[in-house]
Amino acid sequence: MVAPAARKGWQAGLTPPNAGHSVTAGANICRQGAWAGAICEQESKEEMGTSLYHMLLVCLGAALGGAARFFLSGLVGRRFGETFPWGTMAVNVSGALAIGIVAGTAARHDLPGLWAFAVTGGLGSYTTVSSFSLQTLALARDGEWLRAGGNILLSLVLTLAAAAVGLALGGLWGSGAS
Repeated sequence: MVAPAARKGWQAGLTPPNAGHSVTAGANICRQGAWAGAICEQESKEEMGTSLYHMLLVCLGAALGGAARFFLSGLVGRRFGETFPWGTMAVNVSGALAIGIVAGTAARHDLPGLWAFAVTGGLGSYTTVSSFSLQTLALARDGEWLRAGGNILLSLVLTLAAAAVGLALGGLWGSGAS
């Protein structure tokens, strides 16, 4: 494991490089200060190439993640029925496990390309809080309060547990990363 002092910011916080810190517009990267406004720097050709590469990784991951979501959610729904959103839960729990594994691996081995492909692209289009929200509200609207509450409770507990297991499998849980 990389020593905490040597960890890059995105590894320590489990977020990708520049997440929430810069906005890419054309060939400029503008870093946002708390109250100081934005300081823009000209992006080098190498940085632009890396940005385009990561964008392609995100697009490829999103295409694969969306297709995987469609497949798994439909498969589970056909197998267990649609009276409870089992398909969405299966997708979100498996996605939480996968994001834990990828976060641990990407942070331990400094792999921002893996983060772009698997987390931002693949798991971003695979997991689905919007479907969870809509299906929970539909259950509540139909008077299925116990199922709506069960969906909320199971989704929260199972996705957090799956992410923790994923982090442990990825080697980051308990390794001193915080």
